[in-house]
Amino acid sequence: MSGFEIYLILQLDGFILALCLLAFFLVMAALIFFGISTENSVDKKTWVKRGIKSLWLALAFSIVATLIPNTKTAIAILTVPSILNDATAQKIPAKVLNVINKKLDSILKESNK
Repeated sequence: MSGFEIYLILQLDGFILALCLLAFFLVMAALIFFGISTENSVDKKTWVKRGIKSLWLALAFSIVATLIPNTKTAIAILTVPSILNDATAQKIPAKVLNVINKKLDSILKESNK
């Protein structure tokens, strides 16, 4: 497993959040544009330009926030491939791995509470 694959797996929540935010901003832009288009007293061109700039800015920040890995992802990218490709680590008995997995599961359950 390469570092890029680990990155993609661990960033899936960020990608989903970015898509949800993008959909939200597009809906909001459509509602604002619809509200402006029905009102005669507002300078429509100014509001449309501001809305488009705001959407681009929100999109840029969403992309940057999604693509920057958090600390857990960065550590996994750096450590997991070296552990998986290490010949010594591949010789560890299955019983030891089972004990480690059980301990990790218990730690994860405690941290999720």
